Amino acid sequence: MGTTFSAKSVSDDLKAEHRALNNEPVYSYLEKLEKAYLLHRCSRYDLQGKEILKTQEKFYLADTALRYSV
Repeated sequence: MGTTFSAKSVSDDLKAEHRALNNEPVYSYLEKLEKAYLLHRCSRYDLQGKEILKTQEKFYLADTALRYSV
C-alpha cells in the first residue's frame, strides 16, 4: 500500500524546492512521527554481512487513509 520513502529522499525533495535542510532534522521529524504511530520504519538488511544496516531506513504510512485524505 503506497510507496516507501527515506529521509534522504525527503531532504532531496526539499532541496529541489530551494529549501536547504540536511538529513538530521528530517530524521528527528520522522522519529517523532514514528512515535506518534503515523509511520512505520523498515530497516535494511545486508545479506552478505548478515546484519541490519544502520542507515537508509525506509518509512511507510501506518494508516492508508492518511494518504487518501491529503
